[in-house]
Amino acid sequence: MDDTLPGKSEVTKEGTVHDMTSAGGPHEVTAAHVGRRLEKVMPDELPAHNGTPDVEDVPEGVMRHPDVLVIAWTDLNVKGSVDPRTAVAAVGIVSRSNPDNDWVGRLRDHPLLGIPVHAVFAPVPDGAGQGAGAR
Repeated sequence: MDDTLPGKSEVTKEGTVHDMTSAGGPHEVTAAHVGRRLEKVMPDELPAHNGTPDVEDVPEGVMRHPDVLVIAWTDLNVKGSVDPRTAVAAVGIVSRSNPDNDWVGRLRDHPLLGIPVHAVFAPVPDGAGQGAGAR
């Protein structure tokens, strides 16, 4: 029997956050746009990575999954979670299903993890124009 749950889980200072829904639509489009824009201005050795792995600080008890992670290729090329102190920046895209996880949790946890630059972007609702807003 498969013991895995659908969706994605993160461990925050407040406890475990489990998002049962898959990110899609505006969330994924915003992450792709942010990643592409960052890569245009970053050196080749610093990709703006969308996807796995997680960043984890075991002593802090925090494991996060940034939507975009700027990190050196050598620091990304590890088994398991990435050491968050090797990240250059992390970007979270606000999810429609649990926006407080992004607006509150990420803005609290990314600095705790030692990520020096962190941002949260909100996809613009359908019909409201293009782009994303930073907070």
